[in-house]
Amino acid sequence: MEEDLEKTKFDAEIKDRKTLPLIGRSIGKYRITDFLGRGAMASVYKAEESDGTIVALKLIEESPLIGRSIIERFEREAEATKILRKHPNIITVYDTGHEGIVHYIAMECVENGRTLAEKLEDGRLSEGEAVDIAVQLAKALDYAHEHGIVHRDIKPGNVMINEFGTPLLTDFGLVKPEGKDRMTATGAILGTPIYMPPEQTRGEKVDMRSDIYSLGIILYEMLTGHVPFEVGEGETVQDLMNRIRAQEPASPKKHNRKISVRLEAIVLKAIEKSPSLRYQSAGKLLDDLVRYTKGEPVSARKPSITEYFERSFRRHLGIGLSVTSSIILVLVISLWWKRQVSIQKNQALITEVQKKGLSRELHRLKEGGTGKAPEDSALLNEARSYQKAGLKAYKEGKYEEALKNYSRLLGVSKRLGDEQLYSQTFLDMEKIYEESGLVKKRPEEVMSK
Repeated sequence: MEEDLEKTKFDAEIKDRKTLPLIGRSIGKYRITDFLGRGAMASVYKAEESDGTIVALKLIEESPLIGRSIIERFEREAEATKILRKHPNIITVYDTGHEGIVHYIAMECVENGRTLAEKLEDGRLSEGEAVDIAVQLAKALDYAHEHGIVHRDIKPGNVMINEFGTPLLTDFGLVKPEGKDRMTATGAILGTPIYMPPEQTRGEKVDMRSDIYSLGIILYEMLTGHVPFEVGEGETVQDLMNRIRAQEPASPKKHNRKISVRLEAIVLKAIEKSPSLRYQSAGKLLDDLVRYTKGEPVSARKPSITEYFERSFRRHLGIGLSVTSSIILVLVISLWWKRQVSIQKNQALITEVQKKGLSRELHRLKEGGTGKAPEDSALLNEARSYQKAGLKAYKEGKYEEALKNYSRLLGVSKRLGDEQLYSQTFLDMEKIYEESGLVKKRPEEVMSK
């Protein structure tokens, strides 16, 4: 306790020594009245104009430690936020300039607000509040991306929540205009690792889909109170970045069982490892979030167990291999595995037929292997018909009709003796029940309606 008090007193003394000389001083047309906070390179003060308008004044001073590249980054932030100031979910910038070696940005002062990071210190948010914040941030990102600006450092600390609960995106210090080279020629990685997409941890080119990943991580954290990846005990930041690149994130439902399948699918699509598998624009993510709030079907779907393992397998096997060769190898192994399973099933059927003395059926199995009798072909066509009708009804939100078709498909798969089709159909029905909120019934009860 005494150590904590001493540290607090020491921090206060340091703060006073660094900020008191500026209190009461005027920079440009702004008179500094209070200290608000400090980042890695810049400090933020409360200031007022001669007409009494209160602003937040972000200052950075040229020095041997603050190189020209950092000043240029500060100026880029000023220009970007001036371009985007009309959006209601992006902090408003009123003015920019410099006085001697001190550069400043005068922006909206959120006096009674706090950052999303501070809000999350109290624990996870309700689903409604989390989705509402994500919707507004997706609108802000969509607007920024339409103006050719990628933020590159989306995190809870860069989101202010004002007194009305409105989220405001701030700190465009790492912005990159679309189509321009990365800011660092040395390969330095800029951003916050926990919210950083895999391509950014490798120092590769980033685009709007990188911002979408970071927003997906924020949504994950708001819903669960956890982030998918963080530095563990004894780990380094490099260890964290390696896991971001190679390890699949845990399902949000692991931390919060109340999250629906549709919302889980939205989160997991936003934080896909590969940019090509994510939402291709913030507008697409926004569309799914809005559809979710209206209870409508969404475009995202949760990856199947097979897809999950294939992706993980490709990443771990991909060291020294091209993406194409990895995919081919996975396909070859999958086909070989399916063939082995088919041979084993066929042999089991032959053994069973021998026991029953059904010579005609045994002959068909030995000669044709996977051949289908005419009656089986008719059943297969019937199964395809029910499957197609069920999927169409599900996509249109006609859940009862979808369940009716899938119940019939269960019956056909049972007659075919196709255990895989039966299991998949059963899982599809479970998913529909969970999404629709309908009371579960036995298949025969559903078909009788």
